[in-house]
This record gives sequence, structure tokens and C-alpha cells, in this order.
Amino acid sequence: MNILRISFKPPSLTPLVILLGLMGCSGGSGTSNPTDPAEPVFGLDRFGTGSATVDNRWFPLVPGTTNILEGQNEEGDIETVVITVSHEIREINGISSAIVIDREYEDGELVEETFDWYAQDLEGHVWYMGEASTEFDD
Repeated sequence: MNILRISFKPPSLTPLVILLGLMGCSGGSGTSNPTDPAEPVFGLDRFGTGSATVDNRWFPLVPGTTNILEGQNEEGDIETVVITVSHEIREINGISSAIVIDREYEDGELVEETFDWYAQDLEGHVWYMGEASTEFDD
């Protein structure tokens, strides 16, 4: 198991988790032409049989990899986010997708568990295919 442990004290982990989710997004040149169609166009034909294999150099999802992020929230609680790339695959609208499991803990207690689904198209772009999230109350 590959484990990367990062410790920090941000005001909140939420912006970091959002940033991690956006890391796989590719940006444009900053200019737009309102007559051009939106890019890229989503469609089943963009994906091949290996779409659950995400090897994009900016957002690789290697099954078995675990990243652990730790920090302190505004209330002084220790927050830990454990992000694991599963060996499992889920089909979303006909597209095989990698499963990434995010577990968020506050002071050692599980408060949220999310299953995120990602797929890579034939051009190497990574697509966020959705999530199933559960929040746990005290």
C-alpha cells in the first residue's frame, strides 16, 4: 500500500478537498468565443473499454494508493481525510469508472464517507462521474 501523509493547519479542509477534486480538470486558454460549442462535449463515444484506468499525469489514480491529509478546523478539532483509490470499478451511464473512497474524520470519529467516480476518456481527460456520500451524526 502506498501512503502519502500530509499534515497542515488550514482554516478548513473543505477548500483542499475541492482543490483535489479539481486537479484533474483541464483548463482552456482563458479566451472564449461565444459562438463555439462548449468543450469538451460529453458522450459515451469519448470513452473506451479502459476508461476506469486513470493514468493522466496530473491526476493519476493508482489502485491501492492511500493519501492521508490532516489539519485543524476552526473549532480546534483535528480533521483527517483518508483518500483511497479502490481496486473496484463502477459503471456510470455505460462508462467504467474508477472508485475513490474519501473518509473524513474529526478527532478520530468518522463523520463522512464518500465514493467518488472518475473515468478517463480516449484523449486522456479525466471526468468526474459523480459520487455517493454519507454523513454521520454524533
